Amino acid sequence: FARSLGKFKNLAELKKQIKQNIQAEKTAEQDKKLENEMLKKIIEKTKFDDLPDKIIANEVEVIINELATDLTDKGLKIETWLANIKKTMDEFKHDLRPQAKIRVKSALIIRAVAHQENIKVADQELKAEIDKLKKVYQNSPEIEKQLQLPAYKAQLANILNGQKVVEWLKKKMIN
Repeated sequence: FARSLGKFKNLAELKKQIKQNIQAEKTAEQDKKLENEMLKKIIEKTKFDDLPDKIIANEVEVIINELATDLTDKGLKIETWLANIKKTMDEFKHDLRPQAKIRVKSALIIRAVAHQENIKVADQELKAEIDKLKKVYQNSPEIEKQLQLPAYKAQLANILNGQKVVEWLKKKMIN
């Protein structure tokens, strides 16, 4: 049975891998929670002018698109999901506004810290990440093609830069 699930010689190896995966998920969850708490504290201490409604509305749409993609991957449609939680799209969008504001503020803080501290993603870091993704998606020519698009590279560089800033902030908070 264990061999049919991949590179496992026996059930013990499969169980070991499952335990490692669960531990890795817990660690990633804890890290994400810590990052969110850290950013929340920074947001609370930072004065923001009123954010334009259009920016918040755009971020709400981004959140909805992310959710729709996740649901599609699970074989669900967002309309069905909304019906299950007994919300209309407009109600759901309204409910997402506070989360969208936090995400926009976090992005602004990350961008400001990156600029102030001159934190940038080096070309070789971006290339290494793209190479890693190419290996993961080597059987998907469509995704491999997307990895070469300038817009995708810019988006990936932005994500990596955000990760570098968060790591920098975590180190600053520890020291």
